[in-house]
Amino acid sequence: MCEFTKKSISKNYEWFSDKLSDDFHFSLTGKSKVIFGFNGIGKSTLFNCIKESNNTSIEYIDYVSDGKDILPKDNFVISANINSIIDIDKKLSSLNLLLDAPIQMKTLSGITSKAQAKGILKKLEKIRDAKTIDNLESSKSEIGAITKEFGVVNSKVFFKVWGATAKASTAKLELQNAKGKQLFNALASINNFVSSDDKICPVCDTEKENLKGIIEKKMKKLSSSKSELCEMLADNSIPTKEETVESYIKLYDKLKNNNGLLTAFALCGGSEESYEKMAKAIEDKKTLIKDKNDLLTEAKEHYLNVKKKENQLKHDLLRYFKVEETNVEFDDEKFLILLSDIVNTKISFSYLFILVIL
Repeated sequence: MCEFTKKSISKNYEWFSDKLSDDFHFSLTGKSKVIFGFNGIGKSTLFNCIKESNNTSIEYIDYVSDGKDILPKDNFVISANINSIIDIDKKLSSLNLLLDAPIQMKTLSGITSKAQAKGILKKLEKIRDAKTIDNLESSKSEIGAITKEFGVVNSKVFFKVWGATAKASTAKLELQNAKGKQLFNALASINNFVSSDDKICPVCDTEKENLKGIIEKKMKKLSSSKSELCEMLADNSIPTKEETVESYIKLYDKLKNNNGLLTAFALCGGSEESYEKMAKAIEDKKTLIKDKNDLLTEAKEHYLNVKKKENQLKHDLLRYFKVEETNVEFDDEKFLILLSDIVNTKISFSYLFILVIL
């Protein structure tokens, strides 16, 4: 039991205590207490005075307030810790954007589809389907080491050419094949202007017997020359220098058998900064979820305490605020009371405080 008297009021509210009689007292007996009254009689001030007393045996059910009156068709929610839970939900919503797997894969690594993710790693497809990043199976230092060693590699282009890189052998051979394809194309153009009677080589100006046959023989030899990797790199404005092509091939070799590192690299785009933000967001999310669950556990206890007086509360809401009983809903899953479709009344948020005593 807690007895709240005029002397319990702090000096911050001395102006309020001066208005009270000397025998003023307010007993809190371990049961839920509802305070009803018109605006301006001191409910809000009394509520604040009790809270300022810092009595650890008292806890309070919060109420949603935006500083405005409830107008017809508005909803009014009453629940323990509701403001804290709403605040956590807002923070979780912000974190969930940062941990949105499809968005981050697309933004940081250019992985835009389920099929593309699956083609890289089946696990990436599952993460993309789950819509959220729950963990990074690698360390920031490992991502940093890759960045340092393969800084020339563009992560978006890397995953775009993933399939082509898987087929590549060495950078030197890829460039030879790319050169062979270009030479084939050049000879094909020349051959279009060479007749069977021509004998002067258009390149070296020397006389050649069966010039057209020589060109076509060379074209046949080069017809299988092709480097899909070099072509795709060129299409994405990546210089096809041997050291650059080699970096793409070596990075592929480093990641292809390391699922954890590959997953982390794909999710953060090989960026240490993005990795750090995600890692922090994952830990913050875990903490917030735990805090929310603790608040919900407490809310459930208080809710069940209030629900014992469900009929009385509905009766009082009808009597004082003309809220029909059918518009008072007790939600046993979210542990809240919802006043919906309020008509023919105007309720100020300062009307109602529900104190729950442990």
